[in-house]
Amino acid sequence: MEVDLVPQQLPFIEQGLHSLVLPGVKIPALQSKIIDLLDTYFCNKEIASILKTASAKHPNCGYQNGWVPAALLASFKSAKESRISPQAFVVTSKSCLPGAFEVSPDGNCLRRRVSFNQRNIADVVRGSVVLSSSCVLVNGIPKDAVDLDFISYVSEKYGSVERFQFSPRNLSLEFKSCHIQFKDPQSMIKLLAIASFTFEDHQVSIHASSFPSTTATNKKQITVAPSLPTFDFNHPSLTSRDPRSEPIKQKGQSAVQAAAILGYPLNRIVKFGPIDIAKTGFTTSSLQTLSRAEFEKLAPVAECIVREGEIFGYIRFKKGIAKEIVEMTMRHGGIGLGVLGDKVPLVAMQGEEERLFYEVAKERERVSGGNLAVAAIKAVKARRSLAVKQGSKRKGAKKGQNVSIKSKEPERKGNKRMANDEDEDEAMDGDQPSRTIAEIRKKRVKVDDLEELITGMGAFK
Repeated sequence: MEVDLVPQQLPFIEQGLHSLVLPGVKIPALQSKIIDLLDTYFCNKEIASILKTASAKHPNCGYQNGWVPAALLASFKSAKESRISPQAFVVTSKSCLPGAFEVSPDGNCLRRRVSFNQRNIADVVRGSVVLSSSCVLVNGIPKDAVDLDFISYVSEKYGSVERFQFSPRNLSLEFKSCHIQFKDPQSMIKLLAIASFTFEDHQVSIHASSFPSTTATNKKQITVAPSLPTFDFNHPSLTSRDPRSEPIKQKGQSAVQAAAILGYPLNRIVKFGPIDIAKTGFTTSSLQTLSRAEFEKLAPVAECIVREGEIFGYIRFKKGIAKEIVEMTMRHGGIGLGVLGDKVPLVAMQGEEERLFYEVAKERERVSGGNLAVAAIKAVKARRSLAVKQGSKRKGAKKGQNVSIKSKEPERKGNKRMANDEDEDEAMDGDQPSRTIAEIRKKRVKVDDLEELITGMGAFK
């Protein structure tokens, strides 16, 4: 295939490749995925690596001039998982990104006409399906609480509120719930990270959700159930200290491609339930121990989470085998948790749920980082203080022991204590013969009268 030389300098797009998508055009999910991959493969940081891979696999072709085979793009793991064909890359680059790519005459290769940087993670999160809704469901609000007071409290503490909707009033219930949609997704993440807060001496819980749609029929507002299910994001890895700052690089995947999944460990979380803990007769800790023991029979478990008042539990495996575990166990109707009777269904966490888990985990680590540092400093000071007290206590005890020993020693008037006396004391602590010899040596020998006379006369010289 004849190829042209790459232009010396390509026009740079500051807003990135996604800015070329025509506004107002509804793009199918598959094409949106392809645009994300093109943004990853052809960005300024990765294009050299992609061209090097193409030249290595096809040394006799002129791919060094900027052409990249569509078949090579489709062979990467990210494209394989989404079952994207080579032709789909070509069609999407023509229809959705006009002017950004050039197609070879045979229709098998692509070459970029513009240069751009990869869209950063914050933009990816902001444009994702779940996070773009920026909506949470708050449960446990006191029924007599003023709606506007509650919204004002949330808005001042966590972020600007776009809209809200309280549940229909029911006098038989003590609490009510509310859907809140924020203007900024980061406000939702901040709220989900704390999982609950106190309002008017009542504990309210937060769950991710989508805002319910309303339709007008006969001048009555009919609330339609949310299109997305309500998830409980108290996920076991949120409080773990595993490093997630660097992307997980998988086989056949560059670091930038791995960054598209935000760098969190993939395919490790399984959600099981629902389980009515009150009906089982077990405590939460007992059920947690039982669940972990059952899952340990399938694969090594890093963490098992079952919280009070929740109907779902979470298992975090040490390896990325969650999908395989779920597929294997669901063939038999689920997993049997000992005496609970019926088998419990399992679901592997993936996609947008995992992405949101990662964002909430980062926020929790950021919030708890200062508290952990303060707690660590307090623990160090407490250990030092305890060591000082114990050291002083040992010194006092040793000093008191020495004083008591000296008080028990017999007085020796006119005799100086020599070094051999200490040796004799130590010998007395030994066996019986040694004590006998020491006692004999301590006895004063009686002298005769003549020796006393000579000794006394020496004093008058």
